[in-house]
Amino acid sequence: MIKRATVTLIVFGIVITGLAGLQVFRRVTDSRDLRVERVPTPVVARLPEQGSIEDTLIYPGNLLPERTITIISRVAGRVEDLFVNEGDRIESNQVLLSIEKDVVRLQKDQARAVYTAADARYRQSKRGVRQNELTNARALVEQAEKDVEIAYTNYDRAKRLLEAGSLSRVQYEEAESRYRNARTQLENAGRSVQMMEEGATEEEIEMARANADAMWAQYELAQLQFENSEVEAPLSGIVAKVMIQEGNMVGTSTPLIVIVQDDPMYAEVPVPEKYYGRILETEDTIEARIYPAAYPDRKPFYGTVTNIAPVIDSRSRTFTLEVAVGNPELLLRPGMYVNVEIIINRSDNVLLVPESSIVFRDDQQVVFVLQEGESLHAEKKPVLLGIRKNGLAEVKSGIRSTDQVIIKGNAFLEDGQKVDLFTEL
Repeated sequence: MIKRATVTLIVFGIVITGLAGLQVFRRVTDSRDLRVERVPTPVVARLPEQGSIEDTLIYPGNLLPERTITIISRVAGRVEDLFVNEGDRIESNQVLLSIEKDVVRLQKDQARAVYTAADARYRQSKRGVRQNELTNARALVEQAEKDVEIAYTNYDRAKRLLEAGSLSRVQYEEAESRYRNARTQLENAGRSVQMMEEGATEEEIEMARANADAMWAQYELAQLQFENSEVEAPLSGIVAKVMIQEGNMVGTSTPLIVIVQDDPMYAEVPVPEKYYGRILETEDTIEARIYPAAYPDRKPFYGTVTNIAPVIDSRSRTFTLEVAVGNPELLLRPGMYVNVEIIINRSDNVLLVPESSIVFRDDQQVVFVLQEGESLHAEKKPVLLGIRKNGLAEVKSGIRSTDQVIIKGNAFLEDGQKVDLFTEL
């Protein structure tokens, strides 16, 4: 009996010990399960922005005018009137000064008179002689014949008197000269009648026409010289410098006035060599914003790249961009210091996320977005990025506008990991 009782107690002890051990094992296992289960990671998330983003460069430069022109006179003379001062705004064809006109006016009037006479001779030779003109010419011949008869009679008498010693040698020579002149007048009158009766030849008409044309060209030249005595502005702009005064004598090579054309203006900007390829690829579409130091509180001026230097400066390792900027309000001045923001690329109406939301997983650029299931968790989304600027990145593909993108707390996230959403960390 004692043995059986002893055995029963031993068995009972073993059973009790086993049950206790089972309870301890269960407790240890439960505690291990609790330690393995992760606590949700706190994160901050928000929807992507819909907007525009630009890839820009900003560098300093200086403003230059479109053109600088030095005015000279086309005629020499004394400056009679000066109508502008330095700093004046002028328009194209505005009279700047005048040179004395008396001499060129006389030259013009004389050339006009010579042309009028030459043109009359040409028209007369082309038209032919009128009957009354021929009648008058024949009458002149008859009169010349009578004059010859009278002159010859006087000459013959003087000759006899000279031989008789009753007339001086001087008086005889005068009678002889009058006789010869009368004969010359008769010959000329006869030739005139002959020419009138025969009319002008084609060669004579052509010569008369050419002579009239030459006289007209001389008149036009004199007229141009007269007009050039008033010096006009060839373009609109501003008077940068006046180099003469009223009363000065000037020649055709004397600098008179310097004019600066200031609309548009041009900014010359040195840009580092490493951007040459990128800018060259998009030169037809590059826009720019210009910020003059003289107007720090004003909105920027807008311009476009008009020229890219074909060479690189080997000393500074830069190349020069030329940016045209409109100046309708005439606020910009040559020599102004400006900062030029060059817009290399621009994307409009795209999804934008903070750069902090982009991480690398398995050599891929990804973002994590919130997903709801049995619990709130993070889902990994590979993305294709575009322009990155000022803390924002353009997402070309990979997410939708309705995705809640995790922007904080994503440094060690893994795909499917549970998260807790906070408004701020």
